[in-house]
Amino acid sequence: VRSKPLEQTSFNQWDGDRPEGLGFYILPFLGTYKPDGLEWKSIGGDFEVGEKHGFSSGIRFGHGWKYFFTDFQLSYFHNELESIDIGLPSVRFSGKTDGMGGHISAGVKVPVSHSFNLTLGVGLGGTHQDISFLLMGLPVEEEDFLFSYQFFTGLEYHPIDHLRIGIRYRWLRVGETDLFSARNLHLAELALGYVF
Repeated sequence: VRSKPLEQTSFNQWDGDRPEGLGFYILPFLGTYKPDGLEWKSIGGDFEVGEKHGFSSGIRFGHGWKYFFTDFQLSYFHNELESIDIGLPSVRFSGKTDGMGGHISAGVKVPVSHSFNLTLGVGLGGTHQDISFLLMGLPVEEEDFLFSYQFFTGLEYHPIDHLRIGIRYRWLRVGETDLFSARNLHLAELALGYVF
């Protein structure tokens, strides 16, 4: 019996159907978010602070396998403060929040097709947050480095070799400070990056 040449008998588990997006990746992203849950803890009580929609940006470095991934994410976010409910009408009020966070994340990938994956993951890390406002000319400001965590889900697409496009919903919880309560950020982000 004639044996097949070695190059014909060698086995490749992907055999021409290797999913895209395996390996190391770098993904810059931009997004928008809706914040909620912020309260000012003053000596007169806790007062709800209304916030406008904000924007986020950042970059993710990581590695993807067929069904799993892990990465490190750096992100920046900013939004304006809109109002404060202290029981008085027409109060002069303005303010803003800024934050810079770093999170280590891990998750699973569910292949939908050769080029599409659904993703689901969690992350832990910290956020340096700065909140400041003027209430009837009175300045209030506090910045601190806080524990934060996130849950996210999304869809990634690999149209050609080494290119990844992704959309993601991310829920981020930032811890409380002496003057302000914990807050939630609901982020929608678009990423475009390179897979090595």
